[in-house]
Amino acid sequence: MFTIVSKLLSKIYDSKQLHLVLHLYGGGSSALQWMMHTPHSSSTLLHAEVLSPSSSPSLSISKSSSKKLALSSYRHGLSLCPSLLPSTPIVGLGCTARLFSSSSSRCKANVYLTFSSSQSFSAELLFSSSCLTRSLSDLDSLVSLVLIHLLVDYCCAHSILFSDDDEVVAFRSLFSSSLLSSDQFFLSSPSQLRSLLESGQAPIVPSIPSSPVVLYHHRSFHLMSDVSPYPHTLLLPGSFNPLHAGHRGLFEAAKRAYASRFHISPDLVRCVFEITSRNVDKPTIDDVELSRRLSLFTLSDFVLLTNLPLFIDKLNSSLPSISGFVIGYDTAVRLLSPRYYNDSFDSMLDSLLVFLKRDVCFFVGGRFDDSSQSFKSLSDLSIPPSLRSLFIPLPQFRIDLSSSEIR
Repeated sequence: MFTIVSKLLSKIYDSKQLHLVLHLYGGGSSALQWMMHTPHSSSTLLHAEVLSPSSSPSLSISKSSSKKLALSSYRHGLSLCPSLLPSTPIVGLGCTARLFSSSSSRCKANVYLTFSSSQSFSAELLFSSSCLTRSLSDLDSLVSLVLIHLLVDYCCAHSILFSDDDEVVAFRSLFSSSLLSSDQFFLSSPSQLRSLLESGQAPIVPSIPSSPVVLYHHRSFHLMSDVSPYPHTLLLPGSFNPLHAGHRGLFEAAKRAYASRFHISPDLVRCVFEITSRNVDKPTIDDVELSRRLSLFTLSDFVLLTNLPLFIDKLNSSLPSISGFVIGYDTAVRLLSPRYYNDSFDSMLDSLLVFLKRDVCFFVGGRFDDSSQSFKSLSDLSIPPSLRSLFIPLPQFRIDLSSSEIR
């Protein structure tokens, strides 16, 4: 582990484009050891301090204390080298963590990063883990990897590192392999997620296209141009507030239907969730809420983050090759409603015929309708004859569960 992290830190140190001040409370000391034991640390690490409850009784394991430490770190960095600004960014990092081992080993950490105002980059992270097999040393190493992970995000966003650097690739692989499916990773970063989707700044790449599409997989963000295309991809757009068994059941039914239709194995079909920051009928998702929803997905899930509210926008964007969309009954109703096409039936027809021409279809799952006390499916919709082959029913799917009921 140290060899991989040390090579990464050496690359950051050699750039001489960053000055770091660190305040740790309760955990993350392994990160400091890695930094100190990597040659030339003094070129980047200005100051580091490990605090204890006796020396800092006002601190707690909380977001507010993490933020307080980060701001204190940043200001201390300014006082140490004011002449270096603004050419050399000062990064202040604060961490409060609780590591304990009882009948089950658990680790909780709050991490808040604040960077120089000229860079306008900040990130806030809550990480929690529960695992019987991890020791306290393992837990501290894991928290330390989380800290380094956020530092790498900053460096990649500001071209100090690049996502395809060998050192970055090796570290991200190490980081992903260190996480378990039970680990919870809550990221809240206005300058990360919101600007990633709207202003073109991404946490792991210097910039993204004007119509950004970003893949979230294994707790990391990836520019779609860096992701290998997949021949059979189904896309399930949704708000996932929250993600539940119905969404996964719908995907499984669509996979089987697609595989049967094209005579391939269901294992060859990739299912990708999509969350758009803008929705036609729903309010814009803010950064904290978007982060919360992402945390509900597993390590193996593929989740696309876009700002594309319309299906035609998704089709014409830089999304990966889409073989079909997976939707519920309510979405199919909206898709076939002229209201969403400036009240023009002809516009609706022309728009949907584009999907047919590109051999992209819609797999539609039914749902129970409370008002009529009946199960609604594709057969209940009035579909123009020229569009009937565009919509594929999923008669084997029925899970009477909705996000609104769960909320």
